[in-house]
Amino acid sequence: MDSSINFVTESLPPYQVVNGQGELIGGTSYALVRYIAQQAGIKANIKVMPWARAYRTALTEPNTFIFSMARSPAREDKFIWLGRLRELRYHFYSYSSSNPKPDVLTDLFNKQIATVRDSIEEALLLELGFEFGKNLIQVGDYRSALEMVYRRRADAIYANEYVVQGISNVLGHKKSPFVVIFTLNQGLELYVAANKNSDEELVNRFKNTFDNVFDSGIAKQIIAEQEWQIFSNSMNEAASENSSN
Repeated sequence: MDSSINFVTESLPPYQVVNGQGELIGGTSYALVRYIAQQAGIKANIKVMPWARAYRTALTEPNTFIFSMARSPAREDKFIWLGRLRELRYHFYSYSSSNPKPDVLTDLFNKQIATVRDSIEEALLLELGFEFGKNLIQVGDYRSALEMVYRRRADAIYANEYVVQGISNVLGHKKSPFVVIFTLNQGLELYVAANKNSDEELVNRFKNTFDNVFDSGIAKQIIAEQEWQIFSNSMNEAASENSSN
């Protein structure tokens, strides 16, 4: 039996850290997925691509797993949910010197918000009443979105603090230059998920191994090791090397 699975993901520090050649070199989710696949006896073919393409690939191609993806009601019936990687809180972030801060959500309707194409944050913003061509600017990845805010080409981004800090480090900032300007205190969970037409035996094997790795405490050790490498800047130096940005 073929025990190989195609995994798709995006460049998203600190979950998936990619170097200047587009190669995955680390990240909390990447390290976990790679370890779990190894323990489950699954050959993981991991590909990095823009989020919109990764999402479409996982949605349409059998035997394709995707990480790190936020679980939402709109996505619930579209995938098989294999295991929770992390719980996150989301806020509106702007560059630290920007002012004044909005008093209510509708104040942000007059601002330009950078958003990643087909991301969960984009879907949430659309539900809140934001509109393309009016106050949403689409880009291909989170790094580009935060760079737009940093360079004042956008006023804010809706994101979680873990991603904001991770990308800030990759961009060379020991302390994040982005601050929370408004919050809805919204929480989401990141998962590994699978195409609904994936092999049942491999799905169950990965899921059972995932649960064992988290229950045993090994996952916590892997996450701690990756976070130390990422936030100590040792991995970020490699991620920034030969980068075109």
